[in-house]
Amino acid sequence: MRLLDRYIARRVLRGYALIMVILVSGFSLIALVHELDSVGKGTYKTSDAALYVLLTLPGWMVELSAAVALLGAIVGLGELAAGEELTDENLCSIYEQRPQICRDFDCATRADCCRQQEVDGSCLLDSAS
Repeated sequence: MRLLDRYIARRVLRGYALIMVILVSGFSLIALVHELDSVGKGTYKTSDAALYVLLTLPGWMVELSAAVALLGAIVGLGELAAGEELTDENLCSIYEQRPQICRDFDCATRADCCRQQEVDGSCLLDSAS
């Protein structure tokens, strides 16, 4: 169970990192272009503009973290779904040690899938009832 949790978390964190890199690089490029308009005024140089953009990156990362978390989770879970790694036939059997409310939700979701597919006897929730 913990191995599966770590696997899913790793995929979601990889999606988070990918989206963070894409968004931060895009925002920093836009900010650098904006700052380059001020280069040459007084003693403001290109290196000063690049340093300003570099020093503002952590603030942007904090501001973007909520949106990045959502998009990263979508990307990470989407990769798992594309490889059909989230739709295992015996999905409920790995949840024996989880809290009952979590198992009820996950197994009920799986049971709905079983009923929709009309698979006879393959859903663990139907056999446990």
